[in-house]
Amino acid sequence: MAPQFVDKDGRWIGVTMFVLTPGFNTQLAPRGSEPKTFEDLLDPRWKGKIAVASIPVPASAPGFVAIVLANMGEAQGMEYLRKLAKQNVVDVGIAAGRPIVDQLIAGEHAIALQIFHHHAAISAAQGAPVGWIAMQPAFANLQTSSLLEKAPHPNAGKLLIDFLVSREAQEIFRDANYIPVDPGVALRDPSLRPNDKAMRLVWFSPEEIERSMGKWMQIYKDVFR
Repeated sequence: MAPQFVDKDGRWIGVTMFVLTPGFNTQLAPRGSEPKTFEDLLDPRWKGKIAVASIPVPASAPGFVAIVLANMGEAQGMEYLRKLAKQNVVDVGIAAGRPIVDQLIAGEHAIALQIFHHHAAISAAQGAPVGWIAMQPAFANLQTSSLLEKAPHPNAGKLLIDFLVSREAQEIFRDANYIPVDPGVALRDPSLRPNDKAMRLVWFSPEEIERSMGKWMQIYKDVFR
């Protein structure tokens, strides 16, 4: 298993992965016209048409702040975020994850800064006017599994974790439209599996997210509100 999927100290193991990217409504931003880079989001045509959720989770404003700072560095990243704030980004509150994708589909916004890219792919396959943008780099994190130190049935817990990372379980996750960590499990939509060519990722560990979430959220409040 790839190093980013296993904690170096053995405290957790990845089960499925999440890739967070901007999304867009394909009627309000027809394919080919959508912003493809961070700089493209500063185009005046998108002023007042960009939305973001604002709760302390990766699939929300702080996750976008994190990927900007990781990509550009602190000084340049903060300068960029101040420019983006002038685009009158719409704060949709708690509508992180699936709800903001539903708002995109309904045409309430042209662009959403931070969505689960597989949500857009699932809806697009059903005919919804929505897509995701392979903006470089993208925020990546994991759904993990751990065994509690004083678990009442530790051996049963170990067996469950073994099952969750087995080929059988990984295929079950795939069939439920999650992205398994096992690279040998083919996805229904191969474009969703990231690679360093089509989509570069920055991986954020559970510990880093917990440690930095307050900082990222405060930057969003300071710059955008």
